Amino acid sequence: MKISIRFGSKCRFGSLSSSTLSSTTNVIDDGREQVKSFKEIPGPKALPLIGNLWRYLPIIGQYSLERLYENGHYNLTHYGTIVREEITAKHKIVHLFDPDHMESMFRQQQYPYRRSHRALIKYRHERSDRYQSGGIFPENGDEWKRLRDLFKHYFLRPNCIHVYDRQLNEIVSDLILSIRYERDESTGHLDDDFQQFLYRWSLESICSIMLDARIGCLDRNNQDGANMIEGGHKTLYAVMRTELYDGWQSRATKDYQCLVEGQDLMAKVVEKYLNKRIEQIELDGNGGKTTTTTIVGQLIRDPKITRKDLFGIVMDFVFAGIDTTSITAGFTLYFLAKNPNLQQRLFQEVDQVLGSDGFFKAQHFNHTPLLKACVKETLRLRPISIGVGRLATNDMIIGGYHVPKDTMIITQNQVACRQAAYYPRPNDYDPDRWIGSTRSRHHRYLYIPFGHGTRMCLGRRIAELELYILLANIVHQFRLECCPHYDIGQRTRLINLPDRPIKLRFIDR
Repeated sequence: MKISIRFGSKCRFGSLSSSTLSSTTNVIDDGREQVKSFKEIPGPKALPLIGNLWRYLPIIGQYSLERLYENGHYNLTHYGTIVREEITAKHKIVHLFDPDHMESMFRQQQYPYRRSHRALIKYRHERSDRYQSGGIFPENGDEWKRLRDLFKHYFLRPNCIHVYDRQLNEIVSDLILSIRYERDESTGHLDDDFQQFLYRWSLESICSIMLDARIGCLDRNNQDGANMIEGGHKTLYAVMRTELYDGWQSRATKDYQCLVEGQDLMAKVVEKYLNKRIEQIELDGNGGKTTTTTIVGQLIRDPKITRKDLFGIVMDFVFAGIDTTSITAGFTLYFLAKNPNLQQRLFQEVDQVLGSDGFFKAQHFNHTPLLKACVKETLRLRPISIGVGRLATNDMIIGGYHVPKDTMIITQNQVACRQAAYYPRPNDYDPDRWIGSTRSRHHRYLYIPFGHGTRMCLGRRIAELELYILLANIVHQFRLECCPHYDIGQRTRLINLPDRPIKLRFIDR
């Protein structure tokens, strides 16, 4: 079904004060059309007292908390490109499917404000002996800006990240050894879900960067690695659950206790290795004033960064780095296994840039357009998040409708990226749409898998380097195969996860 989801010209609507919007029928857009009220935005009808919560109940509801992409597709099909969903009287959401509307929202917002990870903020505020604040991901306002300004220079400069290419190659080499050891020698088949291998790989990778240490996570018997993965998954589940209600704010609900257990598991391991690194640097000649090129070494020596801020940012990166990068890697390998001709082209590309010392350097990836395109195409079809969430910090006009302050706005990028109005054959995995003369021209706000603006993911460059090195090595070493009729979709647990085990065969080249 081809849906045209353009609405007028770009950025026609400026923000208006609440007094101006008190009578929306008198506000005129460019002298042509009246601005409509919030209640006139199409959407599922809310029932008295229970709003639209009932729609998420089993059997009677048409929505699922674990299928947010399908919910969004349903809304677009039934209500159009801007949808109002009143979960409860206090919790109202506007879903945007048109990138023009997304751009309008971003441009009108006075400062980026997210309503997420609220229980994590509570957990950290209650532990002021360890944390300075809630952290850069969940905080907002002045505290978020302080943290962003404190850390952004260390993570957004390519030269700060590219120094890790050799050690990331070494970690992938260890992963390849594990694959060869655990696969069936005759068929190349792994009995286990390959996603479990990738969790351990991504954790080992991010710990090697943020703790300057090899934890040993690729060994499935390593207890520190197992505790970190368990802690991360518990935290993800608990954050998702606690966003649905407020009772945990006044009493320790089961979901909040799950978050505490998960964060405590992670914190114990991070604290052990971070303290060890701090001691090493402080003892390293003249109080640790010798030069180091690692990020954590520079953070430890930066006088503006307190130990509490340091601990918080390390926890944030380790927590965020376990699932997001590994899931993107898993889906990319799955798509390559399903497309053998594409996989062979990628092998030829990476084979041409392989260094004489046998590892892939960061500079090589300036000459691997297909490799980068494969990651982009994976993030178009199977992004980690359905889109970007913002809490409106001021009244707005979007798509001809008044959207009041304190409304949750969600840009439905995943659904929009699957519309033929923007991408030919939108459901096909086609990395060539991102390359050279065949590259599709799309709206700049349509594809934003790492977020947008000042709240764009600080870990983007780390994640991309990890992914490129992993994929290049795996494809160079193995021919990947997957059952032709084995299709893997997504389910949502705060982020999008594979809904089935990733079953692959690894055949030596």
